[in-house]
Amino acid sequence: MLTAPADRNEPTDDIPEPPVPTATGFHDEAAQRDWENYQVTRGVWRYQRSLKREVQRGARKGQLVARGIGDLEPGQRIADELIVPLTTAVALKQQEARDAIASPNLKKIPDDFAALLLLPAEVLAVVTVLAALSRAEPAGLQSCATDLGGKIQREVALRAWKKAEKEAEEEREETDAPWEPNLYDLMVKRNDKVDERVFTKWSKKAKRFVHEEWEQPVRTRVGMALISLIVAVDGWFEVAEVRDGLKTKLMFQLTDLGRAFVAQRHNQNELARPFMLPMICEPKDYVYLPSKQIEEPEDPSCADD
Repeated sequence: MLTAPADRNEPTDDIPEPPVPTATGFHDEAAQRDWENYQVTRGVWRYQRSLKREVQRGARKGQLVARGIGDLEPGQRIADELIVPLTTAVALKQQEARDAIASPNLKKIPDDFAALLLLPAEVLAVVTVLAALSRAEPAGLQSCATDLGGKIQREVALRAWKKAEKEAEEEREETDAPWEPNLYDLMVKRNDKVDERVFTKWSKKAKRFVHEEWEQPVRTRVGMALISLIVAVDGWFEVAEVRDGLKTKLMFQLTDLGRAFVAQRHNQNELARPFMLPMICEPKDYVYLPSKQIEEPEDPSCADD
C-alpha cells in the first residue's frame, strides 16, 4: 500500500548530510540553535532512509525500494485497528458457510467455503491484514486476491505439516522407533522469522509435508471473499476503478483517509527521530559554589543519645 511521506527532501545516496555547525564560544546562541536544527534535520533524513530497504537478491540486488506499509509504524497502527473487527467479520462469514453446508438444498460444497473453514477466524484475519499491508503501492484487485488466497493455502499447509510432525513424534515415543528430527520445530528454532522463502526451503526437505496446490480460481475466490470483508471494515481500504486508456481497472488500495493517516504519522515520526533531542532552553555556564557554602551532612552516629 502507499507509504510515501510528505513529498520533501527524500534522501538518496547522492544527497550528503548537512555540515555540522560549530560554535565560536560558550555564549554563541546562534550556533546552538543551528545545532538544534541540524539534529532535527538529521532525524528527518534518517527516518526517510528507514522507509526504504535494499533488495538482497535477484536482478535488482542492491537497489533501494519502498518498504511495505506493514513494516512501518503507521501500518502497525492500522493493523491494531483492523484485526479485532475483521476477526468478528470473518467469524460471521464462517458461520454463514457452515449454515450453507448444513442446508439440505446444497448439492455441492463450494471450494471457497471449504477453504474458509480450514483456519480459525483470527488466523484468517491476521493473514488478510498483513497481506493488505505488504504492498507499497495500489495493485490490481484480482492479483491481490490470488496472492492472498495463496498465502491462506500456505498457512493451511504449514499447520498440517506441524500436526503431522507432532503426531509422528508421539508415535515414535510410543513404539520406541529410531529417533528422527522434527523438521518443523527445527525450522522454527533455526530461523528468527519464518517467511515464504524459509518455508519453501524447509518444506522441500520434509517427507511429511504434503504439497497441495489449490487451483487459481479457488485462490482468487478465497482472496476475494476476505478482501470484501476488509474493505467493509472501518474504511481503511477500498476497491477503486482506475482508467487506463480505454480500459477500466479495479485497484485495491488505501482510502483517502488511510493515506492521510499514513502521511500524518510519517510527518510526526520524522520530527520524533532526532539523533539528539533539541534543548528546551539555552544552556548556561556551570557555576561552582564556594566550598564554605557546601554543608556536609551530619553523621547520625555522632549524635547525642
